[in-house]
Amino acid sequence: MIDMIWTAMACDEHGQQFAGMLPVPRSYYDIKGRPDEHLWAEACNKEIKKLFEMGTFSIVDESDIPPAHKSINCCMSFKIKKDGDGNILEYCARCNVDGRQQEVRSYGDKFAPTSKFSCIRSIYAIAAQEGLTLYQFDMKGAFLLAECKERVDINLPGKYRLPTGKVLQCRRLIYGLKQAAHGWNQMFVKWLLDYGFINVHNDGGSHVCQEYQRRRRDRI
Repeated sequence: MIDMIWTAMACDEHGQQFAGMLPVPRSYYDIKGRPDEHLWAEACNKEIKKLFEMGTFSIVDESDIPPAHKSINCCMSFKIKKDGDGNILEYCARCNVDGRQQEVRSYGDKFAPTSKFSCIRSIYAIAAQEGLTLYQFDMKGAFLLAECKERVDINLPGKYRLPTGKVLQCRRLIYGLKQAAHGWNQMFVKWLLDYGFINVHNDGGSHVCQEYQRRRRDRI
């Protein structure tokens, strides 16, 4: 298991009071010395732990890296989640790959469709006409659910260290990879098709359940 060697500086009462008023760090290295350092350090450790628990990486020997193959650096992005009243709910960190460093052979297709606004408006209209309830949900770590089919080796950011002679190989699509959106879309569409959904004509980002279509035709 990776050695998380960052021991964050404890935050005094004054620093804790004004931690939420400080600007959000722009990079991993901006955290050092801040009064809220321990909060961001905890968020970073939580993110790295989640990635390993989800099987995002596997630790391999450097000797397994193909000739002329370069590993890619990671970076951290940060965000403070707040409620409707502006109270801090959570300090969040996300590990991203610097896709600019990717070589052409480390990715394939990149395209992923999005829904057209005209189709979304049609869904609202049908829901209002049929008296349906609309639901919205967010999938945490969505890209991480899809497998990485290409060979991608990465270096973790900052002071996270691997044993000597070891590197990380991506098993799942981490944020920042050029093929991440395409791979996630392919996996999600397959799941929708398996559960009886079909793609809406001329809109690759929208799907409709065939059973609902049949019942609606019967009513008409």
